[in-house]
Amino acid sequence: YVNFTLGEVAKDRVTVELSNKYFFTDLSNFTVQWQLTEDGQGIGRGVQTLDSVAPGESASVSLRLPLSRLKLKPGAEYFLNVSLTQNHDELYAKAGHMVACEQFKLPIRTPEAPSLELARLRALAVADEGDSIIVTGRKIKAVFSRSAGMLSSLAYDGVEVLANGGGPRLNLFRAPVDNDNWLRRDIERSGIANLSYTVKNITVEQPARGIVRVRCTVDCAGKAETGMVHTATFTIFGDGSIDVTNQVEPYGNLTFLPKLGVSLVLPKGLDDLTWLGRGPHESYVDRKRSADVGLYSGKVAAQYERYVRPQENGNKTDVRWATLTDKKGKGLQVVTDGTYSISAHHNTAADYDQARHIDKVVPRDEVYLCIDAAHMGLGGASCGPRPMNQYILNAGPARFRYSLRPATADARVQLPNLGAPLVIRDKGGMVGIEANISGSVEYRLNDGAWTSYAKPFDLVEGGVVEARVHLSDKLASDIARVEFEKIVPLQELDKSTWQVVHVDSFEPGEGEAR
Repeated sequence: YVNFTLGEVAKDRVTVELSNKYFFTDLSNFTVQWQLTEDGQGIGRGVQTLDSVAPGESASVSLRLPLSRLKLKPGAEYFLNVSLTQNHDELYAKAGHMVACEQFKLPIRTPEAPSLELARLRALAVADEGDSIIVTGRKIKAVFSRSAGMLSSLAYDGVEVLANGGGPRLNLFRAPVDNDNWLRRDIERSGIANLSYTVKNITVEQPARGIVRVRCTVDCAGKAETGMVHTATFTIFGDGSIDVTNQVEPYGNLTFLPKLGVSLVLPKGLDDLTWLGRGPHESYVDRKRSADVGLYSGKVAAQYERYVRPQENGNKTDVRWATLTDKKGKGLQVVTDGTYSISAHHNTAADYDQARHIDKVVPRDEVYLCIDAAHMGLGGASCGPRPMNQYILNAGPARFRYSLRPATADARVQLPNLGAPLVIRDKGGMVGIEANISGSVEYRLNDGAWTSYAKPFDLVEGGVVEARVHLSDKLASDIARVEFEKIVPLQELDKSTWQVVHVDSFEPGEGEAR
């Protein structure tokens, strides 16, 4: 019954406006408590009494925060958590009970986050041994399988962080929730719950002594010629970081997606989860206001929400980074741009979907990790409407990016984006090239000479377009390669002599009208 609005943010104080939505209760019955956090960790707190704010009225509260004395951490985020607690015992709760709360991201300009120093990267070695591409460095050993088209093994300081063949695979499926009854038919029709993976191509190159790039293109097929072509480019750096850029192109009759991301399988023992994002309880894109951004930790087993009918559960939204570690603190770190979701369980989505009842879920030893760039909202279709339009996830061409690092790495370090630019063509045949990184963009047609890109160009007749971004004289991005078919204009027919000869409202198989 209390609304919070962030007001002025000054050097030593922050103004918050409180709106009293109670009908009979004055806000002087409550105390304001605040906490200042830096990357999810508390660095300051305080308590302040309230003057009278009558029902239906509003008032501004000035909170004294030590903002001018902060030593700002490069790339850090600062949040203000504000809450109201009861001053006295009531019939329904004791003094100190929280009745309202809100979190604000403070508009504090921090120094830029540190960037990876490419000139200081240690050398990497590449070996091609039968089915395996092996990349080794001082702290890292990564193995890619040509037959599977995936990262099949990853070890940091000798500790394996992937179960056998458990590297990232495109994943579009979540165990349907009760509200997904409108979506289940599309899931079953498309077959996205059981994708089959067929390797189309895998390449390896070493653009610099401390950088290796492995590109895997895999056809991820469902049913009835429906699926997605997934191109994952793994850029391995000499410090052990792996930047993974992904591009997906759907085909067939693929409409709605439960989620879009990748799934990994981690070995037994990596069951300590820590994350900077929303928590501590589960949250989803349309169910996250109650989960504040913070630094949380717990066992993987504790993330399981025990619904009577097992279903999707335990998701964490707006995750900046997460680690899964063993008892010694060694393991895997995942870094995203802060809008992704992650979930970690001792069961697969199929386990939950097939169990049908809470007592049928049997935990496995491995850890099943999902990194999701997008998620369908939950909605309320078990007894109401499906998700609102802004939370509907439609199938379409998409790109997403995350990185894998040793658990002890500094998650704030920014990796250079060496992913391929996006090449698109509109209905009129004009081709455009979009790049997320600074540099000179080049393209070529049908294996011709490379040309500097300045503006969209016409390609109605079709052809093969390749594009790349030069970051420096010695370093270029991955190459995008797209083949466009010829656009055949629709023939206009003269309908002036057409006549309607029959109209029938009956549909086949519906029986006779009554």
